[in-house]
Amino acid sequence: SRARSVVPTRARRAPRASRDDAPAHAAQQTRRGGGKEIASWARAAKAFANSSTSLASLRGSGARAREAHARCERAVYAALDYGDAETAEKLCEALEGRFGTTSIRARALRAATTLGKEGGAAEARKMLDEMLEENKGEARLRKMRVACAKSEGDVPGAVAALTEYLEDFGADDEAWLELGKLYAERCEYEKALFCYEEVLCARPFDPNSHRRMGEVLYTMGGEENIRDAKHHFAAAIDFTNGKDIRALYAVILCVKKLRIMSSKRGEEFKDNGALELADAATERLLQRYASDNETLLSIVRPLLKEAAQV
Repeated sequence: SRARSVVPTRARRAPRASRDDAPAHAAQQTRRGGGKEIASWARAAKAFANSSTSLASLRGSGARAREAHARCERAVYAALDYGDAETAEKLCEALEGRFGTTSIRARALRAATTLGKEGGAAEARKMLDEMLEENKGEARLRKMRVACAKSEGDVPGAVAALTEYLEDFGADDEAWLELGKLYAERCEYEKALFCYEEVLCARPFDPNSHRRMGEVLYTMGGEENIRDAKHHFAAAIDFTNGKDIRALYAVILCVKKLRIMSSKRGEEFKDNGALELADAATERLLQRYASDNETLLSIVRPLLKEAAQV
Protein backbone atom coordinates (compact mmCIF):
# COMPACT_ATOMS: atom_id res chain seq x y z
CA SER A 1 0.00 0.00 0.00
CA ARG A 2 1.05 3.59 -0.56
CA ALA A 3 1.95 5.87 2.30
CA ARG A 4 -0.50 8.55 3.35
CA SER A 5 2.07 11.24 2.67
CA VAL A 6 1.95 10.30 -1.00
CA VAL A 7 -1.62 9.38 -1.95
CA PRO A 8 -4.41 7.40 -0.31
CA THR A 9 -4.22 3.63 -0.52
CA ARG A 10 -6.52 1.85 -2.91
CA ALA A 11 -6.93 -1.08 -0.53
CA ARG A 12 -9.07 0.86 1.92
CA ARG A 13 -11.41 2.27 -0.67
CA ALA A 14 -15.01 2.54 0.48
CA PRO A 15 -18.09 1.87 -1.67
CA ARG A 16 -19.37 4.84 -3.63
CA ALA A 17 -21.72 6.92 -1.53
CA SER A 18 -25.26 7.44 -2.73
CA ARG A 19 -25.76 10.97 -4.01
CA ASP A 20 -29.39 10.88 -2.91
CA ASP A 21 -28.33 10.30 0.69
CA ALA A 22 -25.50 12.81 0.79
CA PRO A 23 -26.44 16.48 0.60
CA ALA A 24 -22.74 17.23 0.49
CA HIS A 25 -22.82 16.30 -3.17
CA ALA A 26 -24.92 19.37 -3.81
CA ALA A 27 -21.74 21.42 -3.72
CA GLN A 28 -20.11 19.12 -6.25
CA GLN A 29 -23.07 19.29 -8.61
CA THR A 30 -22.97 23.07 -8.74
CA ARG A 31 -19.23 23.13 -9.37
CA ARG A 32 -19.33 20.91 -12.43
CA GLY A 33 -19.23 22.73 -15.72
CA GLY A 34 -18.03 26.18 -16.58
CA GLY A 35 -18.99 29.70 -15.64
CA LYS A 36 -22.24 29.65 -17.63
CA GLU A 37 -23.52 26.64 -15.69
CA ILE A 38 -22.62 28.22 -12.35
CA ALA A 39 -24.33 31.45 -13.41
CA SER A 40 -27.43 29.47 -14.34
CA TRP A 41 -27.42 27.76 -10.93
CA ALA A 42 -26.97 31.15 -9.26
CA ARG A 43 -29.97 32.62 -11.08
CA ALA A 44 -32.07 29.65 -9.99
CA ALA A 45 -30.83 30.13 -6.41
CA LYS A 46 -31.84 33.78 -6.40
CA ALA A 47 -35.25 32.92 -7.82
CA PHE A 48 -35.71 30.27 -5.10
CA ALA A 49 -34.74 32.74 -2.36
CA ASN A 50 -37.14 35.39 -3.65
CA SER A 51 -40.08 33.03 -4.09
CA SER A 52 -42.42 32.79 -1.11
CA THR A 53 -43.88 29.61 -2.63
CA SER A 54 -40.45 27.96 -2.82
CA LEU A 55 -39.58 28.95 0.75
CA ALA A 56 -42.98 27.71 1.96
CA SER A 57 -42.26 24.33 0.33
CA LEU A 58 -39.48 23.79 2.90
CA ARG A 59 -42.11 23.12 5.56
CA GLY A 60 -43.17 19.58 6.25
CA SER A 61 -41.35 16.26 5.92
CA GLY A 62 -42.96 14.59 2.92
CA ALA A 63 -41.30 13.69 -0.35
CA ARG A 64 -41.91 17.13 -1.87
CA ALA A 65 -40.55 18.86 1.21
CA ARG A 66 -37.41 16.69 1.17
CA GLU A 67 -36.91 17.55 -2.49
CA ALA A 68 -37.29 21.24 -1.63
CA HIS A 69 -34.70 20.88 1.16
CA ALA A 70 -32.20 19.38 -1.30
CA ARG A 71 -32.92 22.12 -3.87
CA CYS A 72 -32.43 24.78 -1.24
CA GLU A 73 -29.08 23.29 -0.19
CA ARG A 74 -27.92 23.21 -3.80
CA ALA A 75 -29.04 26.79 -4.14
CA VAL A 76 -26.92 27.84 -1.15
CA TYR A 77 -23.78 26.33 -2.67
CA ALA A 78 -24.61 27.76 -6.10
CA ALA A 79 -24.99 31.25 -4.64
CA LEU A 80 -21.68 30.87 -2.80
CA ASP A 81 -19.97 29.70 -6.00
CA TYR A 82 -21.25 32.80 -7.75
CA GLY A 83 -20.29 35.13 -4.90
CA ASP A 84 -23.89 36.01 -4.01
CA ALA A 85 -23.51 36.02 -0.22
CA GLU A 86 -26.86 37.74 0.32
CA THR A 87 -28.84 34.98 -1.40
CA ALA A 88 -26.81 32.26 0.33
CA GLU A 89 -27.48 33.86 3.71
CA LYS A 90 -31.22 34.13 3.06
CA LEU A 91 -31.49 30.49 2.04
CA CYS A 92 -29.34 29.36 4.95
CA GLU A 93 -31.61 31.19 7.38
CA ALA A 94 -34.64 29.53 5.77
CA LEU A 95 -33.16 26.08 6.35
CA GLU A 96 -32.13 27.01 9.89
CA GLY A 97 -35.75 27.99 10.48
CA ARG A 98 -36.85 24.58 9.23
CA PHE A 99 -34.28 22.34 10.93
CA GLY A 100 -33.09 24.51 13.82
CA THR A 101 -29.64 25.99 14.33
CA THR A 102 -28.37 22.89 16.16
CA SER A 103 -29.02 20.35 13.39
CA ILE A 104 -25.96 19.07 11.55
CA ARG A 105 -27.56 19.97 8.23
CA ALA A 106 -28.09 23.62 9.15
CA ARG A 107 -24.74 23.92 10.93
CA ALA A 108 -22.91 22.59 7.87
CA LEU A 109 -24.58 25.20 5.67
CA ARG A 110 -23.81 27.91 8.21
CA ALA A 111 -20.15 26.88 8.11
CA ALA A 112 -20.25 27.05 4.31
CA THR A 113 -21.72 30.56 4.29
CA THR A 114 -19.19 31.64 6.92
CA LEU A 115 -16.37 30.27 4.78
CA GLY A 116 -17.76 32.26 1.85
CA LYS A 117 -17.32 35.53 3.74
CA GLU A 118 -14.06 37.45 3.52
CA GLY A 119 -11.83 36.41 6.40
CA GLY A 120 -14.32 33.78 7.54
CA ALA A 121 -12.07 30.75 7.07
CA ALA A 122 -10.80 30.65 10.66
CA GLU A 123 -14.31 30.84 12.12
CA ALA A 124 -15.60 28.25 9.66
CA ARG A 125 -12.71 25.92 10.56
CA LYS A 126 -13.59 26.22 14.24
CA MET A 127 -17.23 25.40 13.50
CA LEU A 128 -16.25 22.40 11.38
CA ASP A 129 -13.81 21.08 13.97
CA GLU A 130 -16.60 21.16 16.56
CA MET A 131 -18.97 19.28 14.24
CA LEU A 132 -16.32 16.74 13.31
CA GLU A 133 -15.80 15.96 16.98
CA GLU A 134 -19.40 14.74 17.00
CA ASN A 135 -19.63 13.40 13.43
CA LYS A 136 -16.24 12.13 12.28
CA GLY A 137 -17.78 10.17 9.41
CA GLU A 138 -19.57 13.12 7.78
CA ALA A 139 -18.08 13.38 4.29
CA ARG A 140 -19.38 16.88 3.60
CA LEU A 141 -17.82 18.26 6.77
CA ARG A 142 -14.46 16.72 5.98
CA LYS A 143 -14.51 18.13 2.45
CA MET A 144 -15.41 21.56 3.76
CA ARG A 145 -12.45 21.27 6.11
CA VAL A 146 -10.28 20.90 3.02
CA ALA A 147 -11.86 24.05 1.57
CA CYS A 148 -11.01 25.90 4.79
CA ALA A 149 -7.37 24.89 4.55
CA LYS A 150 -7.23 26.06 0.93
CA SER A 151 -8.91 29.34 1.81
CA GLU A 152 -6.28 29.95 4.48
CA GLY A 153 -3.49 29.19 2.01
CA ASP A 154 -2.56 26.00 3.84
CA VAL A 155 -1.98 23.77 0.81
CA PRO A 156 -0.07 21.06 2.75
CA GLY A 157 -2.95 20.97 5.23
CA ALA A 158 -5.47 20.67 2.39
CA VAL A 159 -3.47 17.81 0.85
CA ALA A 160 -3.26 16.00 4.19
CA ALA A 161 -6.99 16.43 4.85
CA LEU A 162 -7.94 15.26 1.35
CA THR A 163 -5.62 12.26 1.57
CA GLU A 164 -7.17 11.22 4.86
CA TYR A 165 -10.66 11.75 3.44
CA LEU A 166 -9.89 9.55 0.43
CA GLU A 167 -8.71 6.75 2.68
CA ASP A 168 -12.36 6.41 3.72
CA PHE A 169 -14.16 7.68 0.60
CA GLY A 170 -11.93 6.43 -2.19
CA ALA A 171 -14.73 6.32 -4.77
CA ASP A 172 -15.19 10.10 -4.66
CA ASP A 173 -13.82 11.13 -8.06
CA GLU A 174 -14.34 14.84 -7.30
CA ALA A 175 -11.98 14.52 -4.34
CA TRP A 176 -9.39 12.71 -6.46
CA LEU A 177 -9.63 15.51 -9.01
CA GLU A 178 -9.09 18.17 -6.36
CA LEU A 179 -6.12 16.30 -4.89
CA GLY A 180 -4.63 15.95 -8.36
CA LYS A 181 -4.93 19.69 -8.92
CA LEU A 182 -3.22 20.41 -5.61
CA TYR A 183 -0.33 18.09 -6.44
CA ALA A 184 -0.01 19.60 -9.93
CA GLU A 185 0.16 23.10 -8.43
CA ARG A 186 3.02 21.88 -6.23
CA CYS A 187 4.77 20.34 -9.27
CA GLU A 188 4.39 16.86 -7.77
CA TYR A 189 3.43 15.41 -11.12
CA GLU A 190 3.77 11.69 -10.36
CA LYS A 191 1.27 12.06 -7.53
CA ALA A 192 -1.01 14.25 -9.65
CA LEU A 193 -0.92 11.62 -12.38
CA PHE A 194 -1.97 8.90 -9.93
CA CYS A 195 -4.94 11.02 -8.82
CA TYR A 196 -6.03 11.83 -12.37
CA GLU A 197 -5.86 8.13 -13.24
CA GLU A 198 -8.38 7.52 -10.46
CA VAL A 199 -10.63 10.20 -11.96
CA LEU A 200 -10.38 8.57 -15.40
CA CYS A 201 -11.44 5.23 -13.90
CA ALA A 202 -14.69 6.91 -12.87
CA ARG A 203 -15.02 9.11 -15.99
CA PRO A 204 -13.45 7.27 -18.93
CA PHE A 205 -15.24 9.43 -21.51
CA ASP A 206 -14.72 12.81 -19.84
CA PRO A 207 -12.67 15.10 -22.13
CA ASN A 208 -11.53 17.36 -19.27
CA SER A 209 -10.04 14.39 -17.41
CA HIS A 210 -8.16 13.25 -20.51
CA ARG A 211 -6.85 16.76 -21.13
CA ARG A 212 -5.60 17.07 -17.54
CA MET A 213 -3.80 13.74 -17.85
CA GLY A 214 -2.25 14.92 -21.09
CA GLU A 215 -1.08 18.20 -19.57
CA VAL A 216 0.63 16.46 -16.66
CA LEU A 217 2.30 13.89 -18.92
CA TYR A 218 3.50 16.60 -21.32
CA THR A 219 4.91 18.63 -18.43
CA MET A 220 6.76 15.58 -17.09
CA GLY A 221 8.46 15.20 -20.46
CA GLY A 222 10.20 12.19 -21.95
CA GLU A 223 9.25 10.47 -25.20
CA GLU A 224 6.95 7.88 -23.66
CA ASN A 225 5.10 10.49 -21.63
CA ILE A 226 4.71 12.75 -24.67
CA ARG A 227 3.25 9.86 -26.67
CA ASP A 228 0.82 9.06 -23.88
CA ALA A 229 -0.07 12.75 -23.60
CA LYS A 230 -0.85 12.82 -27.33
CA HIS A 231 -3.28 9.92 -26.92
CA HIS A 232 -5.10 11.67 -24.07
CA PHE A 233 -5.33 14.95 -25.99
CA ALA A 234 -6.66 13.03 -28.99
CA ALA A 235 -9.32 11.48 -26.75
CA ALA A 236 -10.29 14.94 -25.48
CA ILE A 237 -10.68 16.10 -29.09
CA ASP A 238 -12.71 13.02 -29.97
CA PHE A 239 -15.07 13.33 -26.99
CA THR A 240 -15.76 17.01 -27.79
CA ASN A 241 -16.22 16.53 -31.53
CA GLY A 242 -13.15 18.65 -32.19
CA LYS A 243 -14.22 21.57 -30.02
CA ASP A 244 -11.47 21.40 -27.37
CA ILE A 245 -9.12 24.19 -28.48
CA ARG A 246 -6.49 23.45 -25.81
CA ALA A 247 -6.36 19.80 -26.84
CA LEU A 248 -6.06 20.74 -30.53
CA TYR A 249 -3.05 22.94 -29.81
CA ALA A 250 -1.62 20.31 -27.46
CA VAL A 251 -1.72 17.57 -30.09
CA ILE A 252 0.25 19.78 -32.48
CA LEU A 253 2.85 20.50 -29.78
CA CYS A 254 3.14 16.81 -28.86
CA VAL A 255 3.79 15.77 -32.45
CA LYS A 256 6.31 18.59 -32.90
CA LYS A 257 8.12 17.46 -29.73
CA LEU A 258 8.21 13.84 -30.91
CA ARG A 259 9.58 14.88 -34.31
CA ILE A 260 12.33 16.93 -32.62
CA MET A 261 13.26 13.92 -30.47
CA SER A 262 13.49 11.69 -33.55
CA SER A 263 15.55 14.32 -35.38
CA LYS A 264 18.03 14.55 -32.50
CA ARG A 265 18.59 10.80 -32.75
CA GLY A 266 19.19 11.18 -36.48
CA GLU A 267 16.02 9.22 -37.25
CA GLU A 268 13.15 9.99 -39.56
CA PHE A 269 9.80 10.41 -37.81
CA LYS A 270 7.60 7.70 -39.32
CA ASP A 271 4.46 7.90 -37.20
CA ASN A 272 2.09 8.77 -40.03
CA GLY A 273 -0.90 8.55 -37.70
CA ALA A 274 0.55 11.26 -35.47
CA LEU A 275 1.34 13.48 -38.46
CA GLU A 276 -2.19 13.07 -39.80
CA LEU A 277 -3.59 13.90 -36.36
CA ALA A 278 -1.51 17.08 -36.16
CA ASP A 279 -2.57 18.11 -39.68
CA ALA A 280 -6.22 17.51 -38.82
CA ALA A 281 -5.87 19.52 -35.60
CA THR A 282 -4.25 22.38 -37.53
CA GLU A 283 -7.03 22.38 -40.11
CA ARG A 284 -9.66 22.30 -37.38
CA LEU A 285 -8.09 25.26 -35.58
CA LEU A 286 -7.93 27.31 -38.78
CA GLN A 287 -11.60 26.54 -39.42
CA ARG A 288 -12.54 27.63 -35.90
CA TYR A 289 -10.63 30.90 -36.16
CA ALA A 290 -12.09 31.57 -39.61
CA SER A 291 -15.64 31.14 -38.30
CA ASP A 292 -15.35 32.48 -34.73
CA ASN A 293 -12.52 35.05 -34.73
CA GLU A 294 -11.28 35.85 -38.21
CA THR A 295 -9.23 38.84 -37.01
CA LEU A 296 -6.78 36.45 -35.33
CA LEU A 297 -6.48 34.13 -38.31
CA SER A 298 -3.58 36.06 -39.85
CA ILE A 299 -1.67 35.72 -36.56
CA VAL A 300 -2.48 32.08 -35.88
CA ARG A 301 -1.84 30.72 -39.39
CA PRO A 302 1.96 31.41 -39.48
CA LEU A 303 2.34 30.12 -35.91
CA LEU A 304 0.67 26.84 -36.81
CA LYS A 305 2.76 26.62 -39.98
CA GLU A 306 5.91 27.12 -37.91
CA ALA A 307 4.81 24.41 -35.46
CA ALA A 308 4.50 21.98 -38.37
CA GLN A 309 8.16 22.51 -39.29
CA VAL A 310 11.10 20.95 -37.44
